[in-house]
Amino acid sequence: MIHEGLHHVRPSRTAVALAVLALAIATPTSASASIPAVSRAKTITVFVAPTGRRHGRGRGTERLPYASLAIARDAIRGRLARIRSDVVVALGDGTYFLDRPLTLSAADSGHNGHTVRYVARPGTHPVVSGGVQIRGWKQSNPTKGIWTAPVDATLNTRQLYVDGVRATVATGPAPTTLTQTATGYTAGNEAMASWSNPRDIEFVYPSGPSNWTESRCRVASVVATTITMQQPCWDNTTRRSMRGTAVAIAGFGQPLKVAPVVTNARELLTQPGQWYLDRRHHEISYIPMPGQDPSRASVIAPRLPVLIDGVGTPGRPVHDIAFQGITFSHAGWTAPSAPTGYSDFQAGAFLQRANGYRERGTCAPTGGPCLFSELAQVPGNVRFRNDRSITFRDNTFEHLGAIGLSLGNGSQRASVTGNEFTDTSCSGLGIGGIDQPRAQSARQTAHIEIANNWFHATSTEYQSCAALLVGYAHHTTIRHNQINDVPYSGMSIGWGGWLERFPHRDPLANYSRNNVVANNLVFDEMKVIVDGGGIYTNGIQGTTLANGQTIENNLVVEQHSLSWAIYTDNGAMYVSIRNNAVWDAVDVPAASAIFAGVASQFSFGGCGGGPIAYDGNYSIQPDPSAGLIGAEPACGGHPLDGVTSVDNHVIAAQDQIPAALVSAAGLESRTRDRLSPTPMPTDLPPFTQYP
Repeated sequence: MIHEGLHHVRPSRTAVALAVLALAIATPTSASASIPAVSRAKTITVFVAPTGRRHGRGRGTERLPYASLAIARDAIRGRLARIRSDVVVALGDGTYFLDRPLTLSAADSGHNGHTVRYVARPGTHPVVSGGVQIRGWKQSNPTKGIWTAPVDATLNTRQLYVDGVRATVATGPAPTTLTQTATGYTAGNEAMASWSNPRDIEFVYPSGPSNWTESRCRVASVVATTITMQQPCWDNTTRRSMRGTAVAIAGFGQPLKVAPVVTNARELLTQPGQWYLDRRHHEISYIPMPGQDPSRASVIAPRLPVLIDGVGTPGRPVHDIAFQGITFSHAGWTAPSAPTGYSDFQAGAFLQRANGYRERGTCAPTGGPCLFSELAQVPGNVRFRNDRSITFRDNTFEHLGAIGLSLGNGSQRASVTGNEFTDTSCSGLGIGGIDQPRAQSARQTAHIEIANNWFHATSTEYQSCAALLVGYAHHTTIRHNQINDVPYSGMSIGWGGWLERFPHRDPLANYSRNNVVANNLVFDEMKVIVDGGGIYTNGIQGTTLANGQTIENNLVVEQHSLSWAIYTDNGAMYVSIRNNAVWDAVDVPAASAIFAGVASQFSFGGCGGGPIAYDGNYSIQPDPSAGLIGAEPACGGHPLDGVTSVDNHVIAAQDQIPAALVSAAGLESRTRDRLSPTPMPTDLPPFTQYP
């Protein structure tokens, strides 16, 4: 932290001497590369402000701060290996509009047991933004209430934020009936043939092609009544019924079964709060909300895909860097606007390569490629990989077009605590990857702490993303987080379980083990997409129950859509589920008629698996293990193995959940008092009947 009195106490001669000794560098010849003297030798502080001087006079002092994070980074780079103290980059109030991502490598890392810390100065609220302000608004169509502003010819964005609120891209139903063909659609009339910019028109498929997905593909052309879709998105999304392929097995080979929602068309710009980017004419159009004046509003469009890019290697990781008190905003992600589109597979993984739907997905024992390692993932707007001891504390991630924060493959000993994740297009936080199940040593994701974070209103664009996503990882703890108001799963942990759907195959072997999910509060989840869970697990989680995944002391209530609240899906093995409470999950009276012997209550359960141990849980479900489906083709055909259920409790009202469990679930007092999160609803019914 910045030392108290730094701004008003003159440093002593001893302190300055110690600081100079710690730096052990000669007086720099460039003023812009200097490091200021400090009040105490234990911390070296560099000041940054968005109003700092960009040329000549910025010196990183409180009076003459650097003008950007990049200048501050460059000023200390190359000297860190000789510094014997923490280095604090102190951010002043205001918005830091980045020209390019702030890239951090091993050269920008803390050394000698110390940390480089990017922190907000006391009482300030700095914002790191990848956006550009849109100005020059004029009312272009008074009849329809449309305002228009010019933009740079290079701008390509999928989001727009007006006065801090995500605006809705022009959206509506197709103006005619659409009949699906091998290459797109036959329209009932020629209405869409006259629409402008047809290659920007995007079709969205709720629950398509699988119940838990929401794919997006763009139009290639509209000629008369023939609509041709862009490739490879169209084939990857519509041709998943090929027998024996991983996409068919993981998604039941379902075809698209719903009419698309049409978005990003000028002709659909009709409602207040909607916008449209005309890339051909380089202008944005917007219909303001009642009482809103675009010429006076703050209008920001994302320009950069990444804000902070921490890039290490297994042998030379980026390390010992911390961020505190900063808001990260206005970064985008435009890959779904390309011909690859967003052919959704699950939880932010999607098919990207041509003919991806043909992948067999067998993952040969020799380590050959398979679909599970070839799927693309939604990236992070703030991202690190091959890193050590990275800390994010008390930050805010909001107004972001991908995953808010991603700690990818090779992230180890990281801490993510006390942060708020909201208004992200996909997940708020992503841990690990899904492409390296057999990673060794430095390439593994391990020892990650995720505690006291508030996830809410995430996955606003790619609604099948879980609020919190963990791929392959070991010794990861997820404690005292609150997740609420999300369209799909609260958290999703694990990968590769679908391999058991192949005859005589087991779930994909991987290095996951010793992961703990404890004392979390999840409510108001599964609001749009089905077949997920408040806490969802997939794949092998260890080698024994002792070193497997532990799910304990969590509270999951108010689940809206069909699926289990605490859900052990395909291939879930070595999972201990104890002392959790579930309330107001769905009840499916027809469940036992579809799957013999399966409980109608969907508090606990999933597609087979085992060993799984249920111990001391609370719900309306007398036997949590009765929610598991075994030996059914739809669940891989594998029988249940090593499933136990002891000392579980049936409750008849929400207030019968033990008070100690309720009070210990979710954010702890320090973070709860600071963030004031949405309180858990009370007096909920025991279940919602489905359908």
